Formats: sequence, C-alpha cells, structure tokens
Amino acid sequence: MNGGNYTRSNSEDCLIAIKGKGLERKDASIKQVIYACLGEHSQKPIEVHYRLEKLYGEVKRIELFARDKVQGWDLWGNEAPENSVSF
Repeated sequence: MNGGNYTRSNSEDCLIAIKGKGLERKDASIKQVIYACLGEHSQKPIEVHYRLEKLYGEVKRIELFARDKVQGWDLWGNEAPENSVSF
C-alpha cells in the first residue's frame, strides 16, 4: 500500500502541456477530479484520456510514461509497448 507522511498518498497527477497560445476548450463541463479503481503503478485511468479528448477535441496527443496504447494517442515511456515518438 502506498503510504504518505500523514495520509495515504493515493493521487495520480495529470499535467497538461501546450505549445504556443494554447487550445480552445471544446467542453467547459470537464471536472478535474476522477474517482477510479486503483490500477497498476502510475497507470492512468482510461477516464483521463476520455476527458482530455472531450475537453480539446481532435488534436495531437501524447502520453508520457505510457503503459498501454490508446487509440488516437502517441505514447512514449520505458514501459510502453512501443514508442510512437523519439526524443
């Protein structure tokens, strides 16, 4: 079980990065908090992908430190099944 100094550390952060002036929101109803069952270490719930797709529409996306391939997303990471991009 993942422990913290005072409470159980059980959040996974999701950072959104942009280049340039940013993207227009396609849906302003997207909430920040996602409640989901615990997955593998650092595995993002599929709900994260769904909400980001709904928030920004059809744009290029990349998941860093990915564990699984998701349709419409590039991926990169040492545990990714295949890296779509190289740095």
